[in-house]
Amino acid sequence: MKKYITGITAFVIAIAGSAFTAKKAHHVIPGKAAGPFYYEYKLSVTTGDHIPSNYTYLDPQPSDPDEVDGCGGAGVPCVVLATGTSGMSGVPDTTPIDASHLAGNTKAEKDPQ
Repeated sequence: MKKYITGITAFVIAIAGSAFTAKKAHHVIPGKAAGPFYYEYKLSVTTGDHIPSNYTYLDPQPSDPDEVDGCGGAGVPCVVLATGTSGMSGVPDTTPIDASHLAGNTKAEKDPQ
């Protein structure tokens, strides 16, 4: 019986010790946000709508691109959805935004000024 008492005592101490062990913090490293992102087209004519530098990353990203200031109307892209970087200096990848695909990527339009 003596040899069992030592084992039982060790088991009880182990259980009691684990009940008071603090949980280790679990750090979550945020990943890079995935695109596509909303970009605003700065010109009032469509002649530069395939040039990435004519687009500006919208920060914060709008919940409704039709409500971006300066949008409204028709004929000229205003807000497009494109891949690119998720930063203020981000330049979109406008490869899919060509004459045949621009309408599918345009989320809001503005009147020519």
